[in-house]
Amino acid sequence: MHHPRRRTGVRRRRSWRELLASCYRAAIEAAAAHGCATVALPAISTGAYGYPLDEAATVAVRAVAAALRTQDTVRDARFWLFDERAYDAFTVALEALGTTST
Repeated sequence: MHHPRRRTGVRRRRSWRELLASCYRAAIEAAAAHGCATVALPAISTGAYGYPLDEAATVAVRAVAAALRTQDTVRDARFWLFDERAYDAFTVALEALGTTST
């Protein structure tokens, strides 16, 4: 899985969001190709790479939700998060999407 490193700049913001989203789509596609019904995903690029956590959470939940709708194999995707700050950011993103977190 590729982990994009975000550089500052307004012009690059959209391309970095798309690159991050593509990481999540690729993970769902790979899990489906291997016959996995469940997948656990991290908060990609929010650690050492410094991608803003709130933005990353929004990108992640939207990308995963969209990817899950494109295939029949993966039925459950869970975010495996490092700390309570990440959990809170992903909870907000899931609630904004209309999905509950468990």
